[in-house]
Amino acid sequence: MKNFTKLLFLVLFCCTSGFAQIQVGNGSVETENLPIEPYYGYSYTQTIYLQSDINSAGTITGIQYFYSGVSDLGNSDDDIQIWMGHTATSSFATTSSWEAVSGMTLVYSGSLPAPTSPGTDEWLMIDITDFVYNNTDNLVIAIDANEGGYDSSSDDFHCTAVPTAQSIRYYSDSTNPDPASPPTGGIENYIANIILDGLAPPTTPNCASPSSPADAGSVGVSCGGDITLEWNAPGSGPTPDSYDVYFGTTSGSLAFDGNTASTSYTVTAAANSTYYWQIIPKAGTEAASGCAEWSFSTTTTVDEGTGDQNYLFLNSYVPGGPVYSWIDPVANGHTEITSWTSGSDDDGYFTVADMGITFNYYDGIGETSCHIGTNGYVSFGSGYTSTGGSTTIPSTSDPDNMIAVCMMDLDDRADGQIFYATVGGNFVVTWLHYHDYSDDNEWISAQLVLDGDLDGGFTIHFNEAESSATIPDILADAVIGAEFGTTEGIIYRTNGDLGPIFCSPLAVRFENGGAALPVELVSFNAKAMEDENMVTWSTASEENTEWHVIERSVDGRSDWTELGRVPAAGTSTEIISYEFMDEKPLAVGYYRLRSVDFDAYVDMSAVVRVERERVSGEVNVYPNPTKGMTNVDFELAQSETVIVTLTDITGKVISYETISAERGANNHQVEMANLSDGIYFISMETSLGKTTERIVKN
Repeated sequence: MKNFTKLLFLVLFCCTSGFAQIQVGNGSVETENLPIEPYYGYSYTQTIYLQSDINSAGTITGIQYFYSGVSDLGNSDDDIQIWMGHTATSSFATTSSWEAVSGMTLVYSGSLPAPTSPGTDEWLMIDITDFVYNNTDNLVIAIDANEGGYDSSSDDFHCTAVPTAQSIRYYSDSTNPDPASPPTGGIENYIANIILDGLAPPTTPNCASPSSPADAGSVGVSCGGDITLEWNAPGSGPTPDSYDVYFGTTSGSLAFDGNTASTSYTVTAAANSTYYWQIIPKAGTEAASGCAEWSFSTTTTVDEGTGDQNYLFLNSYVPGGPVYSWIDPVANGHTEITSWTSGSDDDGYFTVADMGITFNYYDGIGETSCHIGTNGYVSFGSGYTSTGGSTTIPSTSDPDNMIAVCMMDLDDRADGQIFYATVGGNFVVTWLHYHDYSDDNEWISAQLVLDGDLDGGFTIHFNEAESSATIPDILADAVIGAEFGTTEGIIYRTNGDLGPIFCSPLAVRFENGGAALPVELVSFNAKAMEDENMVTWSTASEENTEWHVIERSVDGRSDWTELGRVPAAGTSTEIISYEFMDEKPLAVGYYRLRSVDFDAYVDMSAVVRVERERVSGEVNVYPNPTKGMTNVDFELAQSETVIVTLTDITGKVISYETISAERGANNHQVEMANLSDGIYFISMETSLGKTTERIVKN
């Protein structure tokens, strides 16, 4: 079973009742309608407590709930029935997926114990008919409150936030639900804090739960690097004094990587890979057993660039990307440029009259000569004697029809050199130790290889060993890309924007418009359904196509988020239709399709917009993940007061707001910029009930 989280829970030995107890949940969140709702005449709830949070077989002789109300529950506690049962289910999938009470055991029928000091938080103890818990399945507890009266709206119980819907509840002033056939309720990412009397505490540490990366999540490591694994310490059993860390790329056979006393550990991961990890808490000679294995994938941000999308590029950190292959210009006797056609070795250019190849650049003209600029470019239109610091591609200014290798204000200083040569049917230009004009401590070594096979492709290599330690800084000022004439072009990187974060060795490959695109797209559409948005597309042909990737944006221009991937046909000459369902659509969403072939070439669709007819009670939270301000869109059938609560993964209330909302569409913003990265929950309570959405801050 994949263990997405474990609650913080405390193993206690009872100070008053004289037998062992296990507490599950220690949050302080209230108003969650669990385990009963005293403010309404009738309520029925079910909560699943995970085996991993109990971890003790034995006989449950009683249960306790942590009450925080102001009344003695005199109007709502006289007719309570409680069932217990085993279940393999770990959460409630829908608002009607109640566990069948016929498969449970009735363990209590009577009154809920009255609090001894209303207004003071206290545990209410219920003696039940003994229930033998097997510690293999999860434990489900159902509570039916049948007294028709009601008490204060401030009569609540302490609850703990959990990542999945472990509770389902229904309450009403007029309808007393039948536990054998309960009506549609509401699901909650909360559990009521509970003490299970009679269970002996475990003798070994319980397992931990992942914090970051999230299980089955993804991490951006543009070209590989360190990733910090973080986990939550188990709250029950002996306190761990250390953790064994297992890490690798093969599920089920992970290698021991190290031991740490903290709840974090740093590993090294490559881009575009899947990794698995496992944490084994240890306390003395005892070690946890049966702990889950988690996974995450690493991704590389590949910007599609700007300009003509038929001109494709990829880098060495994308699967199928180019291989870094630096050619030493000195050792291989390449020709050094020592005089300049115009300008100097600071701002000037040298004209190569015969490259020794015919280079079929984007315009289809077979180029046999070029201009090599000291400021990090090669052009086929004109040379250029200024700084070369243009950050715009395409541009009507000189140089025209050019390739920006590392285009910026460069200076050769004492050791800067430029070489060229014809090598193996290709033309090679190298800028060796060329400095940033404004910084003595920054220099770059870059090499351009023009293909001589008439396909118009070229590769740029950046050599870390022959560059300064501040190579990322110099590239933050540089333009990397290609301009075709003065009206078309594509930017790979400019002023630190676009492209992956630089790390070396890096090879960037550009393919001409003659390269085969992954698909011939016939149509791409999206429309709103009852609860989802359906995205459909069809292709007339596909060549070597691996994936169709569906992406969504809140504005159609930026912050594109991958929603999912649909396997492509590979190679086909017939019309093929596809569809994808966005199960959590935005009120207004923009979609696009990114088709990727096995060589990582990308083809993009046009952008389509879908605006949904909002449904009363529907809540949309976006962007998700968020870096700061979060929007909460919702629709109301009438004007009313709405309660918006933000809690963290432990159930701690971060913010609690009461807002006045109008009939129809509403928007409320929750600021999260100052919060630590992690998982949070935004809850909105209206007259229709309570809705909770999970949101990730990163």
